[in-house]
Amino acid sequence: MSDSITPVSCNATLIVTSHRVFQPDLNEHQSVFGGKILSLVDDSASVAAVRLTHKTVVTASFDHVSFLKPFRLDDSMSLEAYVSGTGTRSLEAVSYTHLRAHETGAY
Repeated sequence: MSDSITPVSCNATLIVTSHRVFQPDLNEHQSVFGGKILSLVDDSASVAAVRLTHKTVVTASFDHVSFLKPFRLDDSMSLEAYVSGTGTRSLEAVSYTHLRAHETGAY
């Protein structure tokens, strides 16, 4: 039995999801709670990780998060996540969240 690792492309683990912003998602500034966005990012990244490992995974840390523009009521959040690297007992997943304005369809 061989211990060799079969290379897998990032596209093989790619997950794309969309979420519409509703009133309960908003904070007092009428933008989406940062924690809601982080939860969606974590969910998407875990699906990408499970596609590779076929096992239960947990999030140990987030490297970097930047909130560049707020999501507002009726906007759509498009999330993309994929596994970008692996170690012997860990992996790295990358996630991007994009805004799509509901009224215009613009990103």
